[in-house]
Amino acid sequence: MTENINTKKPVLIIGTVLFVSLLYFLVGTPSFYEKYLGSFTDGGTFGFLAPSLYQFAVTLILFFFLPMVLIKNILHEKPRDYGWQAGDRRIGWLFLSWGIPLVLVMAWFSSSQPEFRQQYPLFISRLSTFPLKGQNITVFILYEFTYIFYYIGWEFFFRGFALFGLKDSMGTTGALIFQAVISTLLHVSKPMPELILALPGGIIFGLVAFRCRSIRAVIIAHWLLGFALDLFILISAAPK
Repeated sequence: MTENINTKKPVLIIGTVLFVSLLYFLVGTPSFYEKYLGSFTDGGTFGFLAPSLYQFAVTLILFFFLPMVLIKNILHEKPRDYGWQAGDRRIGWLFLSWGIPLVLVMAWFSSSQPEFRQQYPLFISRLSTFPLKGQNITVFILYEFTYIFYYIGWEFFFRGFALFGLKDSMGTTGALIFQAVISTLLHVSKPMPELILALPGGIIFGLVAFRCRSIRAVIIAHWLLGFALDLFILISAAPK
């Protein structure tokens, strides 16, 4: 039975990646929440966060927990074989040593661009302003903490499940391109510079994950990019 499953493993993984990506595109976005579920949190003090938190939760469920169930119960394999481990820590820290300054520079530059300021932080379109002072600082910290669960799901699905799951059948290059292309397609609603950079970024993150045998470093780098972009935008928008 296990041998039969393994022979169909590429079909199962490709089918899952395509189906789950489509499902996420249809029901996993803040716009879906606002259209169909928004009435549940309208008027609440922190209702403006609900669509984003919904997106984080759906991403974690579809992109992390669902593949985990398939890996453990259908493929009968171990999560560490899909990058869910510490891996080569030396390479991971080496990547972060130059990756962190790079993502901070990218975030700083992007924070001045109108297309990014209109979309980030993800909740900003539902507010007129969000000054970083008083209670808002605590809210922002808690929000950014939950943001990391979005990146855990995203990176595990593409740089873990898809990349490591398909490298034997498609080859490393084929698996790298496949996961990067699908993840790029899910950026269609993002600012154009982000969409353009999604493909090379997906390949670079995939290469790092493959070399480290772990997705830990790319989760940190990706989350830091999102966190820094939010922070820089809010700081620059503060009254002088």
